[in-house]
Amino acid sequence: MARIPATRLNAGQSTIVVFTAQLFSFLIHVGVAITLARLLGPEDFGLFGLAFSVIGIFEFARHGGLIVPVIQREAITSEQRNTLFWFNAALGLLLALLALAAAPLIGRVFNDARLAPLIAVLGLVFLASGLSAQHIASLRREMRFTAVATCELAALLVAAAVTVWAALHGMRYWALVGFQLVREGLQSLLLIVAARWIPTWPTRHAMVAPLLRSGGIMMLFELLGYLNFKADNLIVGSRLGPVALGYYGKAYEFLLLPINQIVTPLSTVVHSSLSRRQRDPEAYRTFLARAVLLATGLGLPITAFLFANAHALIVQVLGAQWEPSVPIYRALAPAAASMTLTCSVGWIFLSLGRARRQTWWSGLTTIVTVCAFVVGTSWGAEGVAVAFSMTRIALLVPTLMFTCAGTFVTWTEILATTARPAVGSTIAMATSFLLDAIYAPDRWTLPRNALVFVATYFLYWMLMPAGRAMLSESLALVRRRSADA
Repeated sequence: MARIPATRLNAGQSTIVVFTAQLFSFLIHVGVAITLARLLGPEDFGLFGLAFSVIGIFEFARHGGLIVPVIQREAITSEQRNTLFWFNAALGLLLALLALAAAPLIGRVFNDARLAPLIAVLGLVFLASGLSAQHIASLRREMRFTAVATCELAALLVAAAVTVWAALHGMRYWALVGFQLVREGLQSLLLIVAARWIPTWPTRHAMVAPLLRSGGIMMLFELLGYLNFKADNLIVGSRLGPVALGYYGKAYEFLLLPINQIVTPLSTVVHSSLSRRQRDPEAYRTFLARAVLLATGLGLPITAFLFANAHALIVQVLGAQWEPSVPIYRALAPAAASMTLTCSVGWIFLSLGRARRQTWWSGLTTIVTVCAFVVGTSWGAEGVAVAFSMTRIALLVPTLMFTCAGTFVTWTEILATTARPAVGSTIAMATSFLLDAIYAPDRWTLPRNALVFVATYFLYWMLMPAGRAMLSESLALVRRRSADA
């Protein structure tokens, strides 16, 4: 395979680039979300959310599951690379045509003609991502994270500007569609240019069957992940209507957005590091404990603060029109808290090569979760949020037990690691409730509560036995990966 000359980052630099890019992405997303929340109404977000949820059913096949297998493969030939490009391109075109063909039927099924053009246009996202799938795989494989981050952030900035402009000019839900199209289209173009690779025609004997089989497993995971974490939007929109989905979707977005900014970049670091420690049980458990402590040490206090200050956050930041999202926001908080811990499930399964074992367990939890969503609609959008949190909490220990069975990791170790951040977050959360009882709500509610919350949580770690050492060891994951990663 022809190599592309590039200055590669070392392991520590790669981690810093990933986290820095994620931070900027988070800030842009938050800024755009707040702006659009004040320019558009719940029905606009709900209608777009329903269309996006429907088309999200095809999301599992977006890249053919081939990005991770290509990155992880020890060696890949130019013939394989070319063949996989045309496979991804054909798959993207097929998904776009399926969306176009299904759009009128979906509009009739949901009894809303506005959905048809939305879904037809959103299908173009699959075509764009199919053309750039192997380019982004090559860039990540060569550890050119700066190039990837630059492309993604540039596309995000342009898409954000276009979306705000469209919303200001009365384009309503089409402004949200424009965000997806501009971001995906421009990002794909920039990635193709950055990779500096032009594919040639595929060959018959490229030996891509093993990669396609691995991609098939990854697509199954993606489908189960969609049903576990996105089916609620589809069910709320179809059974309760766009307005209810607008409130539900906004609560979901603002609660999980900061959590995803922690889990996503951390996972890119942890996967490969754990994989290289699988033959050293002690080193594996130590690294896993530090990663779990970092995920929960950051994620749990954020969730606790958002739960305690939900009303002030929603009303003061998004606007009074979003006040019905407050009880939904709080009902989703336990689910968000559990996600800071259950991210370790994927780390263990993938790093120890137990993906097939994970598949049927994910299928079982998916059935339970979707059934809970349907039952929850009897109590409205808040009922679905409660059902989501109840299933996440109820399945937490069984999932950890199943994940750790037959490995050198014990599920009690993982829970024990989470105990200290959980206690600290609870104590800090109590300060927000105490301040709300003392002071009447005003414009200083959020900054005052945030300052006291952060100070309390930090003081908890400083006073706790070995707290400083544990904190510094976990934060070291942000600055470095293992020397052999």
